[in-house]
Amino acid sequence: MKKMIAVLAALTMILSAASCSKGPDGRNSTDPVSVTGEVSSVSCEGIFEEISAVVNFPEMVSVQPKSLSNRYGIEQNMYTDYVFMTAQEATLCDTVVIINTNSQESKDAVIEKLELFIQQSRETNVDYNPDQYAILKDSSVETIGDFVYLVFSSDSGLIEEMIKERLQ
Repeated sequence: MKKMIAVLAALTMILSAASCSKGPDGRNSTDPVSVTGEVSSVSCEGIFEEISAVVNFPEMVSVQPKSLSNRYGIEQNMYTDYVFMTAQEATLCDTVVIINTNSQESKDAVIEKLELFIQQSRETNVDYNPDQYAILKDSSVETIGDFVYLVFSSDSGLIEEMIKERLQ
């Protein structure tokens, strides 16, 4: 019974972290976020849009900056751009995270936070949802330059290759 309550609490937190409405600044939740206002030749949102054109995701929602900070501990001063899309349905683990960090210290902190997210996701799904755990068990945080990324998907190999191609 305690395990079921813990799983329900975790799923509730995931759903509360995801929002598909307009943010307080009036942007759509899928608009790219740029803390500095600088234009980068590589947009995290642009990469995700390219991936979405090829990969058939379930309905996805964007994790907003406030939730990124409150739920995952990734603060706005740690990145210049990001996309954090997750499956709207709580029983699915599909997630794509791409973060352009602004320093080595921030990069190390983001890696640590995302590794904790992987660990928590595995613990939540290992007994509750074995099909989703199979997707999570081999996932890892990857980096290219200042970019940190994480993919939970049955198409993770393809998605990671697309990210690598775009960032190199």
